Amino acid sequence: LLRVLRGGGDAGVAFKSALGITPEQYHERWVERVTGKRRSMGPERRADDQTDPDDPGKRERNAIRDTTNPGVLAGRLRGLDRIRDVKVAEVVLERLLGAGDLVRETIHLLLKKTTDPEVLEYLRRDGLYHPEGAVRAGVVRALGGLRDEASRPVFETLLEDPYWLVRANAAEAIDRLGAGPSRLELLRALGEKDHRAWLLITDAFATTPEPSEEATKQLLARVEDKRWQVRLVAYRALARVGTETAIAPLIDRYGMEHGRLFKDVRATLKALTHDDLGENPETWRRWWKDQTETYGGLGPRPEKDAAETSEGRYANQGDGK
Repeated sequence: LLRVLRGGGDAGVAFKSALGITPEQYHERWVERVTGKRRSMGPERRADDQTDPDDPGKRERNAIRDTTNPGVLAGRLRGLDRIRDVKVAEVVLERLLGAGDLVRETIHLLLKKTTDPEVLEYLRRDGLYHPEGAVRAGVVRALGGLRDEASRPVFETLLEDPYWLVRANAAEAIDRLGAGPSRLELLRALGEKDHRAWLLITDAFATTPEPSEEATKQLLARVEDKRWQVRLVAYRALARVGTETAIAPLIDRYGMEHGRLFKDVRATLKALTHDDLGENPETWRRWWKDQTETYGGLGPRPEKDAAETSEGRYANQGDGK
């Protein structure tokens, strides 16, 4: 026990690994021992009770369920180390309701350690369909962190969940799994109304850099949003999935942005046009007018300078003359 504690281990983990009981159980036994109510520090079965009062699962569940102090509750949750029992998982998920940041993040870290097949199946079967949005959001986040491919179909349906955080976490979970197989579902979700969920949905969709006219229209609708974070994500997504349709609106936006966003609009234009006409929006505007009049749109890609090719990057040494 002392060795684990000296090594920086959590007290709950130390007691469980060394003694097989929680710190709370040890304290209760010690109090009963010194007051003469217990003959030893070992487990005892009482004559009037057919169940073992030292059942660790029952004690842990009751302690987690009844603790109101967030700091104490977080400590008890950390003491579990990982969830190996469905009954404990049920109680832990209940504590996500109304939880503050400390308890919520502790539960997330605890769920991310889940390896027990029965607990994982419970999270997929019951946790993802829990009637409370806060619980669904927590379970989606945990299973996404575990990269649980078996949950992908449910993640896709949860992109339409009534609670914005569930939708956001579902998009992030899909992103962790690889968004390619869910591209169509993410495309449909680009019409998301809540900007917080939209940011994560768009980030996930843009990880598959394939031009999409429908996505371009959806993203262009966001470049005039009052929130700079929304415009930033829209610009960066257009650089990866945008089509020629976005060029003229982006040139118009180029002269309206400043600082970081000004650079991002330029980077997006470079990605879509395969050219760079500098920082003057008027130069871009004249160039695009010429392109549309000459080619009806984006013309042939400019040829790379010989110095930029792998063969001509360095000067030909020849015979040294």
